[in-house]
This record gives sequence, structure tokens and C-alpha cells, in this order.
Amino acid sequence: MGRSRLIVGRLVVACLVIAGITATGVGAASAASVPTAVTGPASAVNLTSVTVSGNVDPNGTATSWYFEYGTSATYGAKTTEHDAGSGAAAVAVSSGLSGLTPGTTYHFRLVATSSAGTAAGADGTFATLASAPTVTAKPASNIGHTSVRLNGSVDPNGLATVWYVQYGTTTSYGSTTATQSAGSGRSAVGVSVTAAKLAPNTTYHFRLVATNAVGTASGQDETFVTTGPPRAVTGPATNVAATSATLNGEVYPGGEATQWYFEYGPGGSLASRTAAQPAGSGGAAVPVTDAITGLAPATTYRFRLVAISNAGTSLGNDGAFTTPSPTLSASSRTVVYGRGARLSGTVPGGPANSPVAVFARKLTDGSFVWLSTVLTAPGGAWTLVVTPRMRTTYKVLWESVPSTAVTIGVEPSVSLRSLPGGWFTSHVADGRPLRGHLVRLQRLVGRVWRTISAARLGARATARLHPRLPAGVSRLRVLVTAYQAGPGYLAGTSAVHRYRRR
Repeated sequence: MGRSRLIVGRLVVACLVIAGITATGVGAASAASVPTAVTGPASAVNLTSVTVSGNVDPNGTATSWYFEYGTSATYGAKTTEHDAGSGAAAVAVSSGLSGLTPGTTYHFRLVATSSAGTAAGADGTFATLASAPTVTAKPASNIGHTSVRLNGSVDPNGLATVWYVQYGTTTSYGSTTATQSAGSGRSAVGVSVTAAKLAPNTTYHFRLVATNAVGTASGQDETFVTTGPPRAVTGPATNVAATSATLNGEVYPGGEATQWYFEYGPGGSLASRTAAQPAGSGGAAVPVTDAITGLAPATTYRFRLVAISNAGTSLGNDGAFTTPSPTLSASSRTVVYGRGARLSGTVPGGPANSPVAVFARKLTDGSFVWLSTVLTAPGGAWTLVVTPRMRTTYKVLWESVPSTAVTIGVEPSVSLRSLPGGWFTSHVADGRPLRGHLVRLQRLVGRVWRTISAARLGARATARLHPRLPAGVSRLRVLVTAYQAGPGYLAGTSAVHRYRRR
């Protein structure tokens, strides 16, 4: 009886154990786990795109995943769903987001879902990159006398952007148009504005400037020239010769068909003019040049450039040039009677073997007389040694063109010689009789020459002098004044003579 109860009890326990194991197995099957979603970091952040990442653990059940994202924690957008499998380990997942707004903070999270339920990862954030606007200048249009249309394009790069144009006559600009909106798009938009109150026929610089929350961008410098009456700028004369010259300048047509010519004449006259020639109708400077002939040598000419169109007439600034002549100079403007001086000069253009006629006029002559003809050396230079007998003026003539005049003064030739017994003799020579003319014997006292004796010249222009001299060394000379030397002569002195009296 007891043994039977024991067997029955063991059977009951065995049944209960079997029943318990079966119950546990059934419970596990009916309580599958919800997948796990872990939001990871954002990477490859750009202006309008980003890559978001995370991990999904399916927990043994077929699972799909996606990302929610938006500019707030309520999101509002999601990626497409992807399969995470049905494994029992975490799977790394990622997705690229595009079409985002630059410079904006976004929220995102990973979401995983299966038949067991849906799980959402923690909220993550990232900020898209931002950029200053992109600007491109375009050529000006509708260019008038005092106004112009300034053009370009602006790409806001996704941020609210404004733009304006700087303009002026230099790259410092100085004037600015009103600020206008370029929107906040992500593609270039054309912009245009009119600038007024400009100066006619003037070169202007301009550039487009745009700014947003990130920064300011400036376009490259562009230029335009307003239309208007032509502008004439007189340049320097070149190739100036004795009877010809080349006149130069610049003409700005100002958008109108324009003609130009030069006015010129001697002194203040502008009575002559060159033939009119076309300068076109462009907006840029046109260099112009014209040669004139038949000029007078050694003459100053005035000239200016003139430009004419239907819009008006422009007179250039006055220019001037002087036609050359043969040059003449002397090695000395004063010589002692009987000694020579060297005349020299050049002729315009520097030709060799070109004849130069030398003329002279003594003080007592009424006009110039031919003296000599010399030939030029290579380079146009020439020389001639002359020995004037009294004050003489020289000039040269080359191809009928005269030089300026040069005058050479003449001093008498004066000598001083000592004789025995304290006597001195002096001889004077110039180009005229000197008998009876007075000479003075002078002694240097300190720094002053003092006359200590005087005598008149005899028939041979010689005088004897017997001065009273102190003991020791005396420095002596003979002076012939200009009055005693006569018309056409300068004052003359002898060389200084050292004399010792015991």
C-alpha cells in the first residue's frame, strides 16, 4: 500500500515536471522581444546633405528600419525603410539625407520595427554647412551719356541674401546702388540695376557685392565708358625737326562717329590745320598722329587736337614745340689778342658731310660777312678755330637755317719785363694803333692791386716805367683799361711779375 502510494507520487511529480517544461516553452514562444534601435552620429555633413547612422538589433524577429529627420524634434520626414534581418545581434545601419537647407540645425533618430513592436533611438542633431553667396559680374548694358545698366548674377547658396553694386571712376568706387534681395535659393539668379547721374564720355569701374549670414562676396572689377561728346587729349609732339614735326594725341569717340584733326601755328596762332580723319564710334581711346611740314626753323609752335561728332566738339589741351636750328658755342667768350677760340656746334638730324657756313661781324662792321664753310662729321658735329681781331659776333647758316649768335670779346695783349736799374718795359698789342695810350703799373698790396706808376705808349706801343718799390718781393702787373684799349676791346692785364728789390 505504501509502496503503491510512493509510485503514484513519483508519477505525479514526473507529470508535473513534464507539464512545467512544456509550459515554459510555450511562454517563450509567445513573448518575442521588440527590436533595439540606437541612434548613431551624423557624418559627411555638407551644405545640403549628410549621412546619419545607428545600430539595429532585430532580437530574433524580422525587422525593418528607417530614420526620421526634420528641423525640430517632431521631425516630419523619414527615409525609406530597409531590412535589418531577424538576427539576434546588432546591425550597423546608415542612410544619406539630401536636399537639406544650408546653415540649418536638423534633428534625427533611428526607428526599428518588427511584429514584436517598434523602437526609436535617442534624438540626435547636426547642422548643415553654410556658405557666403557666389557672385558673377556681367558686362554693363544700355550705356548712355549719363546712365548705365549694371548686370550680374548671385547664388544665395541657400541663405537669405542681399546684393548691391559699387561703381565709380576708380577701383575705389565711391558710389553704391540700393540694397536688394536675391532670395535664399540654391541657384544663381540674374540681377540688374540702373546707375544714373554719370559723367559723359568717362571710364567707370563697377563690381557686384552680395552678403548673407555667413559672409560677403565681391565680384571681379568690370569697366564701361559712358557715351557723349567726343573727348580729345593732345599728346606731345615727336620727331621735331627744323621744318617738320609729328603731332600726337588720343580721341575718345564716346559712341558716336567721330572725326579729328590738329590745329597749329607759330606763337599763339592756330591758323593751320591738318586734314580731318575718322576715329570710329567706339568707347575706347583711339591713338591719332599726323605729320606736319613746311615749318620755320627755330620757331615755337602751338598746337591742339580737335574731335567732332554729332554729339559735339572737343578741343584738346594746348601743346607746344620749338623747331631746332644749328647750334653754336665758343670754347671761350673772351680771348687775348692774337689767340684763337674754338667754335663748335651740331646740325638737326645729325647728317655727315653737310656744309655749314660760318659768318662773322666785327664791332665796327655793319653786317655779317662769310668767314668759312665747314663740313659736319658723323652725328652732325662741326668745329672751327677763329682768331678774332676785336670783339666779334659769329653765327652759322645750315640749309638756310640760322643759328643763334655768339660774341667773343678780345683783350689787348700786354707784356711786362724788368730792366736794369729798376726800370720796366711794357708792350701792348691789339688791332689798332696805340701810340699815346696810357698803361698803368700796379702792385698787389694785400688783396688790392694799386697803381704805382703810369706811362704812355710810344710809336711801337711800348712804354718804360720806373716805379718806387719797397725792399723785398713785389708782385707787379700792367693794366690797360678798356677805354685805353679802345672800342671793340676789353681791359687787359699782363701776367703777374715777381720782382725783388734789395
